[in-house]
Amino acid sequence: MRIEVRLAAANGDDCLLTVRNDGATLAPLSTQGRGMGIRIMKYRARMIGATVLIQPLPTGGAQVLCQIIREPKRGQILP
Repeated sequence: MRIEVRLAAANGDDCLLTVRNDGATLAPLSTQGRGMGIRIMKYRARMIGATVLIQPLPTGGAQVLCQIIREPKRGQILP
């Protein structure tokens, strides 16, 4: 199995974290267990003002996208 991790700037000061694997595909939502893995990832992302998207890849494997949106500091004027 191959795992690829990327962190890149997106939309100015925002960041996009991408984690991909070419291994097992995701189970359909209706057959996923009641584990905490995906729920805790989404919770932690919300705690830092980020969003998470988890999706299967057409070639097999899965991809997790986490967009981290930088908030302006108090008193800072954005362009």
